[in-house]
Amino acid sequence: MLGSGRGLGEYGVIDDRPASASAQALAPARLCFLPRAEFRRVIAQNDRIGKIVLFNLLRFLVGRLRGKDAASGAAGRRCARPHRCRA
Repeated sequence: MLGSGRGLGEYGVIDDRPASASAQALAPARLCFLPRAEFRRVIAQNDRIGKIVLFNLLRFLVGRLRGKDAASGAAGRRCARPHRCRA
């Protein structure tokens, strides 16, 4: 269940595929719909706005992934063998 301020349908903005989710309000709701073409036009016309929007979209998606990791128990696991970066 999504609450106030939550987003839905962000995958379609990124990968040009048909919607993978739908929603039905349980009570009267106020919604904001931004078509893919309009979203892309806004970020293409203004670099500053584009960077802010894309950064926030990434934060939103990372938050979802972290939530899925936490739900599966993966967030608390550590690697058995630490890795080292090589230059």
